[in-house]
Amino acid sequence: MTWVIAIGGPKGGTGKSTVAQGLAVEGARHDALVILADMDHVQQSSLKWGARRREAGIEPSIDVRLLSASAGIGPLCRLCDLLVIDTPGQAGSETVTLAKASDLLLLTTDTNVLELEPTVMLAHSLRAAGVEQTRIAIALNKVLDKRREADARAYLKAAGYEPLPDVLSFNPSTHDIGNEGRAVTEIAQAAVAREAERFFEGIVAAADRAREIKAQAQEQERSKERKGHGR
Repeated sequence: MTWVIAIGGPKGGTGKSTVAQGLAVEGARHDALVILADMDHVQQSSLKWGARRREAGIEPSIDVRLLSASAGIGPLCRLCDLLVIDTPGQAGSETVTLAKASDLLLLTTDTNVLELEPTVMLAHSLRAAGVEQTRIAIALNKVLDKRREADARAYLKAAGYEPLPDVLSFNPSTHDIGNEGRAVTEIAQAAVAREAERFFEGIVAAADRAREIKAQAQEQERSKERKGHGR
């Protein structure tokens, strides 16, 4: 069954595209058949990144396509093992639909309150709309230092959320890597690349947990139905 991981957030500039591109590359490097779906038909950041990567002849190649709406997820799932969705820098009713159609909706955020606050508000609204908290993950991105990371973690914890254990740091290398059509795990500096790899491993682990919990809930529901029919 295809894995569907959407990268979202309530506003632009939180690094959604950087994360989506990195996750797609890591999936392909681990021999998964990957499609990176760009839902931003205006900026098309991931689509243009994919074109730069293709023109530079960088391997593994990534299949990047435009996705008009969440209704198109099903057809794409039949073509790949991992579908990574890069969403527009906004949130609305489509975000709820997208979250329910995905194994995991990852919300990316900087460490300042200007981005943390709307991220928490979006997470609350998704839960109120019936999206299980286990299918919502928050990732800290563009992290400048440990103090700001700690402050952001404390803010999220107070709001009822535990962000992913690993973060993406902000430095000139991570800032510029997309210009080349590369992902943050393909940076020449080994320490920076390894930090990014751990970050994406954390995303996969969160999606795996969400999928396992969903499967357990479905099995419990089927068990109740079987007991009900047996009466």
